Amino acid sequence: MALRSFRRKSSVSPELQELEETLKEARRTLADARKEQAGRVKSIRKELRDAEREHERAVRDAESELGRRKQEREQRIQHAQKRYDSIRATLAPMEVARFGKTVLYEDRVVSKQGEALLQRGVTALADTAARIAIARPGAVARLAASGTVNGRAFRSVQGYDARRFYLLIEAPELVALLPCRAGDESAAKEFATRINVAALNARRIEREREETIGDAQHELDSAESQQDAVLAADDQLARVSSDTERIDAARARLEEAESDTATITAHAERVEELEQEFALATAAAQASQAEAKRLEDETRAEEKRLKQEAKGEERRLKDEAKAEKKRVEGEEAEDQPDTSEKAEADSSDAEDPPAEEPAREAVVIMETVGTSTGEDAGPELLVGGEPRGADASSEDS
Repeated sequence: MALRSFRRKSSVSPELQELEETLKEARRTLADARKEQAGRVKSIRKELRDAEREHERAVRDAESELGRRKQEREQRIQHAQKRYDSIRATLAPMEVARFGKTVLYEDRVVSKQGEALLQRGVTALADTAARIAIARPGAVARLAASGTVNGRAFRSVQGYDARRFYLLIEAPELVALLPCRAGDESAAKEFATRINVAALNARRIEREREETIGDAQHELDSAESQQDAVLAADDQLARVSSDTERIDAARARLEEAESDTATITAHAERVEELEQEFALATAAAQASQAEAKRLEDETRAEEKRLKQEAKGEERRLKDEAKAEKKRVEGEEAEDQPDTSEKAEADSSDAEDPPAEEPAREAVVIMETVGTSTGEDAGPELLVGGEPRGADASSEDS
């Protein structure tokens, strides 16, 4: 602002103009250096953002793949578990037949006397007591040993008791003798036949059931143990997460670019030096201009003072001339002679008018004062009968 005011008041010296141009050029160079660094930093930051976004995208993709693999594994496990549970529920031993409170299942027979698993060696017989005693003496002996029947009496029954119908179930861990009501003979025989057939097929059925359940169990175990895809996806996620080479390189370049301020610092120091030099030169020029203005103001003030003094002197001389003229006229009026003396006085005055000399001298003095103050002398004055201007008045003075 001070420089602009200084320029308005006076012209700038060539040295100051050259210094100003040098300062402007240094500022432009500093601005260019800062702009170049800012552009380089901006470009590297963009590369860093792109690298970070790409890394984040790769991590998201790897996480998504890992989640998908885990979900697929969970779905396979759930499917295998449902199939296993369904097979176990479907292949669970079912009830085949029932006789009274005795129930035949696919894998066992359950009675009041106990429960026996079906296998080869498990037999059933529905017949009279006499025939059972003859056909199955071992079973009768086991019944007698357990206290269920009296073996001697059972083997020697006759008459009506010999014709009583029984259902005998014999197994390694069980022997049961179930009395039958009249009219249930056929049902008892059919039930005994079913037990015998089921005992013969029990092993095959159990083996098939075990194989089917085993296959389902193997599928479930395989689904639970198959984690190769999940582990591979997990390893891929770990590799992608740790792959930050591009990001690290961009960050290193960014740090280097942000810290590379040597050129800018040098230009800034140069600009600061030039600004100080320019400020000193401007201050010196302004001081010189102020001193010149002060001298000019003092000169003008002195000239004004001299003019005022000259005008005052001029007025004083005019006043004195007027006063002198009035005094002379008053004296002439007092000493006025008679007509003949007046005529002689008039003729004498025409030859040599002494009364006007003081007024003429006053005019000459006024002209001299005006010339000495440097003002225009005004109109030409007749001094001694010759026209004289300002130059002639100066020469006379």
